[in-house]
Amino acid sequence: SDVYKRQILNYSPYENINNVEYPATLLICGSDDYRTPIWNAIKYAKKFRKFAKAPEKIEEICPKNLLFYALDAGHYGEAGIFSGIKENSLTLSFLDYVVKVANKEIKFE
Repeated sequence: SDVYKRQILNYSPYENINNVEYPATLLICGSDDYRTPIWNAIKYAKKFRKFAKAPEKIEEICPKNLLFYALDAGHYGEAGIFSGIKENSLTLSFLDYVVKVANKEIKFE
């Protein structure tokens, strides 16, 4: 029924991309993810960059501030302790840059 279809679409990140300014976003996907195949993430990134507004509050560090990174991994990330460290380092580096360097509203002295 249409009611159920609308409820499901409300939960879909892909269906809810609008023409608004989004914060800098790091999209990490696994190339071997059987639950969310890589083409879903690529399709999301393409739609995000098409519809999202250009950033004004922070510096544009990549197209529409969506950084896309594909791991050689499955749904729960790469296997092994060093892979987990690499993935966490990537995420923390992205956050550090966005908060300290790209943000135009926060001034660090």
